[in-house]
Amino acid sequence: MKITAHTFSRIIPALAALVPLAPAWGQEPASVAPAPPAAVQFEVQSSRTVQDGGRKITIQQVRPPDRSAVPRVVVPALTPEEIAIKRVHYQPSRIVWLTATTYPGGWNYLEWRGNSAEERFAAWSRADCRLFSAIGEFHLENDRTRYLVITTIRRAKEQNSLQPPTSPVPGDGPGFVLTKGDADNSGAINPIAAVHRISRTEADQLRLRLEERERKRMEDKAWQAAHPVAPRDVVIRFWPKKSGRRTAESSTPSANE
Repeated sequence: MKITAHTFSRIIPALAALVPLAPAWGQEPASVAPAPPAAVQFEVQSSRTVQDGGRKITIQQVRPPDRSAVPRVVVPALTPEEIAIKRVHYQPSRIVWLTATTYPGGWNYLEWRGNSAEERFAAWSRADCRLFSAIGEFHLENDRTRYLVITTIRRAKEQNSLQPPTSPVPGDGPGFVLTKGDADNSGAINPIAAVHRISRTEADQLRLRLEERERKRMEDKAWQAAHPVAPRDVVIRFWPKKSGRRTAESSTPSANE
């Protein structure tokens, strides 16, 4: 899979919570990252090479490495001051995966899950779901959580089509008509209501953002076509490993012995 700027623009916000807190300006870092462990030396027992386009793929069966010889990486413990700073600046993150099935007449059938896999929700909406992907991170009122709604848009298949509503979506509601799920579950309803509200109030800015993203995607595609990456050779190493159950069974005499 090729990693493009478009891909990074979607996954980087979701991973932001994993980035460690940097030291304040003018302060020395509290700890230094340990040096990477030494490379493991493999004893090759068999090897074969195949040609795949412009690169070679070498598959080697090796002797299981001696893990005791590999130095363990010891990560320094955080000081109480570092822990306190992280707690102050910590913001939980949540990703909501939304599926939008488009129907004629501008209707979209939305499906998503709540805080657990058992909490399933569905709703009819007339919002332009393409704008959802341009929103990025957002916050809810009185909520420190950073939300990110990732939307997958697909067309309805005739054999599996549902019947869209005949009445319009109420203008004083969240912007959609809930058909499945608990309407009082604010943790599942509020993020979807928020992207509907943002897509209405900031529609022009979101459309410009989508146009800019598409322009950059086309530029990136053209650059990659003009600067193809030279294929690199690959070495795949493996060693057979028997599970504990399999070893126990093989060491047990059979009834015929």
